[in-house]
Amino acid sequence: MPPDRPGPRHVVEAAANDVDVLWYTEHAERLYGYMYRDTVHFTSLTQEQGAPGQGGVWHWTPMESGSLSHSSGGGIVNWPITPNDPDPHGSLWLAARALLGRASYGFYADSQPSGWNYRDNLNGQQISIDVLLAPGWSRGYLEVLITSSRHEASGGRPAGVYSLSYQIVPGGGQQRRRTADGLTGVITIPVPADGQTWTTLTLDPSHDIAALWPDLDYRDFALFEFNLNAVSTGDAVTGYFGYLRFYRYLNGGELLTQQQEMMAVLAPRHPTVAQQQGLEISGYTTHLNWYGNPSVPDYSVVTRENYEAWIADTVIPQIHAAGGLVSYNHP
Repeated sequence: MPPDRPGPRHVVEAAANDVDVLWYTEHAERLYGYMYRDTVHFTSLTQEQGAPGQGGVWHWTPMESGSLSHSSGGGIVNWPITPNDPDPHGSLWLAARALLGRASYGFYADSQPSGWNYRDNLNGQQISIDVLLAPGWSRGYLEVLITSSRHEASGGRPAGVYSLSYQIVPGGGQQRRRTADGLTGVITIPVPADGQTWTTLTLDPSHDIAALWPDLDYRDFALFEFNLNAVSTGDAVTGYFGYLRFYRYLNGGELLTQQQEMMAVLAPRHPTVAQQQGLEISGYTTHLNWYGNPSVPDYSVVTRENYEAWIADTVIPQIHAAGGLVSYNHP
């Protein structure tokens, strides 16, 4: 790691403002992935069938930019449907034609009704989605857009929010291409465009981040916002998305250990700030901070009904047994 590489914003700001001790208190339920959605079948823009117990629905909010023709739009359709979906109901149709320059039409996955149950660390997960391109266009792309984290200025780039634009274009049989355009990583993925062939794409964002921006720590990037778009640079771009899956292969304890490793790297670069590891235990009404020797508790037994008893009878004794202290958060 280059000695001049800037650290994450929290410790940079702490050092700049003469903060002596910094406690990191990540949300335990986010490390655990409690009630996080792992499957989307595109049954509705406001409801989702076939995936009970995954923290409720998302609202797919329409988003557009640029000058679009009246033929542009999108929504849930009941045909075509990817044959890979074991619980087939529909797919997300998108169409965009720019009248001038570049224009896009798409949907933002607003998961606020479900407690933002996809916002977590990009490291330790892959995202798969099926895609079908209509024939007859080349100037444009379908896009999976991931908005990630803010980082300090580095490698000649300004401070700002990083994003990954997975651009799906006609051209089956060709290799993926990956380039960095400032704070945006562009991964171009050619697939068949015959209006019949569904292609499964598996995205590994942390792998792409490591390759695109080697001066940054690829482990320090979040999945903050998720968009599916049709982007036109002249043609009438049309296609479909189906059967979205999130594979999270690092558990909460492994992510907590990863945080410790990152803290150890940052320590000699910011010697005036003592970094400590804490944990926020949350999920429903009562939120607590765990200070001292934290570990991610077992959320598999938690329900809305037993949450308060679980906090009182299980979590607080667990914290005390580890030699930790407990405080209420925003009581």
